[in-house]
Amino acid sequence: MKRFFILSILLSLFIAYLFSQDLENFDEINEDTTLIVSISVEHPGMSTGVVTDVEIMPFRRVQWEMGMQYDYINGEHSIILPTTAVRIGVSNFAEVSVQYDGTLFFNNTPAKTICNYQVQPITLATKLRVYDGWRWVPSMTFMACLAIPSTPELAKSMYVTPSIYLLCQNDITKWMHISYDLGAEWNGYDAMPTTFWALSLGFNLTENFCIFAENYNYFTRNINNSKTGVSVNVDLGFNWLVHPRVDIGLYATMNCLNPTSQTSIAFGAAWLIN
Repeated sequence: MKRFFILSILLSLFIAYLFSQDLENFDEINEDTTLIVSISVEHPGMSTGVVTDVEIMPFRRVQWEMGMQYDYINGEHSIILPTTAVRIGVSNFAEVSVQYDGTLFFNNTPAKTICNYQVQPITLATKLRVYDGWRWVPSMTFMACLAIPSTPELAKSMYVTPSIYLLCQNDITKWMHISYDLGAEWNGYDAMPTTFWALSLGFNLTENFCIFAENYNYFTRNINNSKTGVSVNVDLGFNWLVHPRVDIGLYATMNCLNPTSQTSIAFGAAWLIN
């Protein structure tokens, strides 16, 4: 798997180079484009890292997003590097995207620490605007994802994995909004989906800086077990529009039921290419 890790790093460096060239050649962006960028991003944080925003990419707009995430779970350490996605607006009410993740696992042994890079499934997704919202009726967007095994090893052990979500958002004031998402996720190994529910509060401290606090939960029921597993999580983070085309974000999350067993820290960036 070393070649996948090396290719991921090279791809990230190449896109970063293109990004730097774009900033050097950037002259001005019209008012409409500025409004587009603030802020429709789905990099780490805000629920699952993919399900984040009711906003749809505008027609013919292309946005590249990437990030990295450190996870500590039950004494095991891992880094998602990179998590990268490309989003394309295909109409005034729909977008499509493709996402790739690679995870670097650290296995501690008495003699040494062994690093293992694992390629994750490639995720294809679409978002469809359902309703623009009116007064207390929330804006609503439907999202569907399909995770496809990206290596022969994954294809042998898992199926094509769907997930569906309904994303809702109310703007309480000009500087505060509340988001709530409901979804179902399949793991690719059995027929029972995991139910997903999230509630998020966002606060726009300035036109370019937003902080958020979020609670997101998973309810899992195994096909061979009548008991339901519950995961309750809380995260805090921010999004900062550092340039009319560029947004960065940082967040930290914790498992509320067992805070010492699972924590994560993630950084992400989004670049509006055109």
